Amino acid sequence: MRQETRAAFGASDRGRRMNKKLEKVLERHIDTIWAIAASEYVDQFVVGVTAQSSEKRFQQYRGVDFRHLVVLSNRWTSEEALWLEGALQSHCRDTEAHKPGFPDKYSRDRKSDVHRRSLGGKAAGEAEYLVYMAWWEPD
Repeated sequence: MRQETRAAFGASDRGRRMNKKLEKVLERHIDTIWAIAASEYVDQFVVGVTAQSSEKRFQQYRGVDFRHLVVLSNRWTSEEALWLEGALQSHCRDTEAHKPGFPDKYSRDRKSDVHRRSLGGKAAGEAEYLVYMAWWEPD
């Protein structure tokens, strides 16, 4: 984990401070995601980043049958938000570290298996970004 963060932000003083900040946030978000995903009321979920308000993003997700969206954290730069989103998606997709079988709840149909860096049409640095988790209930 630390090595990935260092690669993303370099070895500068700013990079070292960012490493510690992002590592703590990443671990906390992973715990939050798995706590929510453990519920029998979660069928599948996604993790994303947006510069939109959480309300506007949730309205868009409701249009494709999502029933819940929670902001994991906000006020990130584009670089930080994209790194955090990618690290969370990778963890959700590829690990059984927290609970066996949970990667099956991470929606491969609604999010690509490959993390594609995207700010949703916004140029880097234009706004503050938030990282969120959205999920839907079983039928």
